[in-house]
Amino acid sequence: MRVTHLLAVVAPLLTALSVDAACANQRIRREWTQLTSAEKAGYITAIKALATRAQSLQYNDPGFMSWDDFAYTHARNAWWSHANAQFLVYHRAMLHMMELALESVNWFGGIVYIDEAAHQTTWQSLDLFTDQYFGTQGSAGQCLISGQFSVNSGFQVNTDRFPNKCLDRCGGGVFWSSSQMNSILSSARSYNDIRYDDTINFHAAGHAVLGGSCSMGDPSWSPRDPVFYLHHAYVDKHYWKWQQLCPSYKNSYEGNLQATPGGPAGQPVNPSQPLDSFSQFSAGDMFDTNSDPLCYIYTKSAGDVDYTHPTCPDGSKPNYNAYYQGALPPVRFSTPPGTPTGTPAPGPTRSPLPDNPLWTENMLNGLIAPPALHALGGKAKRADDVEEKEFDPLNSYSVTPGPNGQTFVNVTADGVTESYVIPSGCQLYKAYFDRITVLPKGTFFDSEVGLHANNPCPVALHPKCEDFVCERYPGAVDPTPSDPHQYPTSLSEDFIKAWHMDACVVRKSDCKVRYSVDKLNAEAKLASKPTATSTNSTKSA
Repeated sequence: MRVTHLLAVVAPLLTALSVDAACANQRIRREWTQLTSAEKAGYITAIKALATRAQSLQYNDPGFMSWDDFAYTHARNAWWSHANAQFLVYHRAMLHMMELALESVNWFGGIVYIDEAAHQTTWQSLDLFTDQYFGTQGSAGQCLISGQFSVNSGFQVNTDRFPNKCLDRCGGGVFWSSSQMNSILSSARSYNDIRYDDTINFHAAGHAVLGGSCSMGDPSWSPRDPVFYLHHAYVDKHYWKWQQLCPSYKNSYEGNLQATPGGPAGQPVNPSQPLDSFSQFSAGDMFDTNSDPLCYIYTKSAGDVDYTHPTCPDGSKPNYNAYYQGALPPVRFSTPPGTPTGTPAPGPTRSPLPDNPLWTENMLNGLIAPPALHALGGKAKRADDVEEKEFDPLNSYSVTPGPNGQTFVNVTADGVTESYVIPSGCQLYKAYFDRITVLPKGTFFDSEVGLHANNPCPVALHPKCEDFVCERYPGAVDPTPSDPHQYPTSLSEDFIKAWHMDACVVRKSDCKVRYSVDKLNAEAKLASKPTATSTNSTKSA
């Protein structure tokens, strides 16, 4: 009996020791303001070293990958890695590979993040955005002239989409607050809850704030700008915080992969599926950050404020304090080595997804996979009201030639008509009620080949969203500068139009966010009012 009892006690300890042994060199991911001046300079030196490497066009050996390799494969696989279940694990793999690439040029401080909630309205005053480091904001289409990644610094990037081998950056606005971020953490009980819709949540807002319509604001090629990794490390930290709350959250993974344009719904996910771009990893390899291959932990930073999460599904209490404990050790870094020699390690064999270099980038013009509109009782309803419905060949639509090579398409369902204008050189592929899909004239869609690299057509067109009125929190007015919570920046009309996004879906999300801000401000004002008891106590005194 004693031996059995001893084994029962020792076995879990051996398991824990084996995990620790497998993750002996845990990386510590720090917030930008937690770095010393020398460490900040070392991080930038390492990034610039990667930018001097020739593009390897392989994504298995980070010791040979260049800065352009990361941006290029992200653009190729943008359609598959956004607006579906793979979003969080794909970008976690990308951050991990960047972390290893940085180590190959002698930076061992992990990926650095920016705590957006902590700097919600003051981010532009950080030394991060000064000439000494990442540079100030510039203008759309104009090379960045400030900072260590400016045109004057010699920093050059891939030009497959852009005319110049330089960065432009034209962001501005307000990030999501800690309270808004915590509202997601406190209510998410599944992977779908924590992922939400990456095209309209705080992830999308971060791209808009930091990049505007410039490099960082481009859904496909945003990794050109080094600020991309600070933002996505923050996104990953949010996912990581949720995983640490409850034991069952770590391996939670559900939903569907992205469907081909105009095709049926994407296949359901499972942990054994290889990831796009980095097919040496499966989705399941990205779940546990406390073991290999990941082996990292985040620091606690100013935006990590207290919140309450329900009891875990197994009855245990949520773990709110999984952050790195103790004083931060100095980051180890040194002068980067020269250009790597030899041959990259071969990657795993995998049947390719359609990833013709630029066609997925063009497909990202339809970045939001919008909820379908359905006719019920004479009124159009969206997918959050009824179950998603795929392409309906019985929809009534008409195609009429227009001026300058344009084509007019009207789609009617249950007496409601939506109108679209297809640009010159493009043709209708399939007609849905909530969108139409488009191809270049004289072509057809082949999922094994993809579209032509120089495809000039948007993949999806969405109807206009007119007279969209938000429901306001009772008695709410727009925040003043003195209010504790501000509206985060939302996507501009020009951005929505440029990327052919579903304006109604975007604005509906904006309404939810504004409602939550109004509610938080109302609660803060209520809490600041003196109670009747305290007033009477003051009078008695």
